[in-house]
Amino acid sequence: MQSEAATGSVNAFSWIFDRDTGFFGMTGVLLEELGLMSELRKLRGERCAAVYEDIGGVAVRWPFLAALCLLGVVTGIVGVGRVRYPGALSHYYYVAFTFFAYMNLSGLFYHCLLPVSEPARAFPRVIDQASTGICGAYLAVALLKALTMAIPTHPLRPVFTFLDSIRGIFTPAAVVTAFAASFISRQMGEAIYLSGIALIAVSAAFILLNYTSLPPTPISTGLKGMLFVCTVFVLGVVPMTVASGDFCERYNGKGTAIDILFFWSAFGYIGAAYYGGIQCAHSDAKGHAKKE
Repeated sequence: MQSEAATGSVNAFSWIFDRDTGFFGMTGVLLEELGLMSELRKLRGERCAAVYEDIGGVAVRWPFLAALCLLGVVTGIVGVGRVRYPGALSHYYYVAFTFFAYMNLSGLFYHCLLPVSEPARAFPRVIDQASTGICGAYLAVALLKALTMAIPTHPLRPVFTFLDSIRGIFTPAAVVTAFAASFISRQMGEAIYLSGIALIAVSAAFILLNYTSLPPTPISTGLKGMLFVCTVFVLGVVPMTVASGDFCERYNGKGTAIDILFFWSAFGYIGAAYYGGIQCAHSDAKGHAKKE
């Protein structure tokens, strides 16, 4: 006979992870009922006839998107190299660039290389969804962390002091949760995917609200640069993606709205690699700005 504690553990696990009755699964059903998945399928071009190009004997679907994915992988790798310094700020940027590279690499296989009917295509889809949410969330965290470094009296400072102290536990937990949710429920994976983009917009709004309080330091210079990058990203992605749900029909099947997202993502993370590198280079091991 099972003990009450053991039964409680099973129930708690099921409540979160069960595909049919768990939190992730039921939330996914709700997102489907709200019509989110239908709109995302439209944006992704799943209703459009795919464009194929023979490249070295390999049938590449959406070749322009494939090129953008390769650019994203390179950008992620370069970004990792530019922010490899000690300290919490570098940690957040490092995670963001690492998963940006994973997002683009998995996106290359999911969107462009694996046949649509291939069952194994589900594997890169999970990586793509989870990695997009993680890289967006951690870029947002890095920007807010830099904001609290530039303005030591900022009310978010205690929050990041605590987050910095548990980042060795928090980051693995966040990564496992994102991948588990994406694996259990495709709809939840899409929600995680979109949350990464939304959090970047939120962090940009925080920087804008504190713009006049930023002192003339390299950390602030990086923040101002990232505000410009994030603003262009949001202004580019949101209206163009929403207005281009039938992108392939508008432009004779040359691409989908996902091309727009990947293009502006590459632009945003190239900017993040430049300005994030400036910020991390002027941070010491404790995560405080160096005095000029």
